[in-house]
Amino acid sequence: MRGESVSYGNYFILHKPERYRIRVEIRRGDDEHLSVAEFVFQRPLD
Repeated sequence: MRGESVSYGNYFILHKPERYRIRVEIRRGDDEHLSVAEFVFQRPLD
C-alpha cells in the first residue's frame, strides 16, 4: 500500500483440497453499517 492508507492482512493454510465458504465482515470504527462479502473457494489438488 502507498500513501496514508491502512491495510490489514493475514495468511492461513487451507489443508484439504475441498470447497471452502469464506465470509468477511467489515465495520469501520463506531459506524453501525456492516459490509459483508461471501464467496466460495475450491482448493485444487496438489
